Amino acid sequence: AMTRTERVVVPPTPIQVTNGLGAGDAFGGSLCHGLLEGWSLADTIRAASSAGALVATRLECSTAMPTEPELFSMMARHPDITATQESR
Repeated sequence: AMTRTERVVVPPTPIQVTNGLGAGDAFGGSLCHGLLEGWSLADTIRAASSAGALVATRLECSTAMPTEPELFSMMARHPDITATQESR
């Protein structure tokens, strides 16, 4: 992800995929949530990646969307996945 002044790279969250349907929707929804909450770009992209990964581990799509506590729990289980930032 990029802004005019920074670039963020987030590695994928390792999961066992059950169903990929809805993972992109979860990513996009979490991205919007992070932007509206004023999170840093790194935190927003990391959360979006985790949200997509969470949904991909679930069987259903529409009922699979993670809550914010579930999202933070997933991120806490993978502290090794951190965003790297570069100034442009």
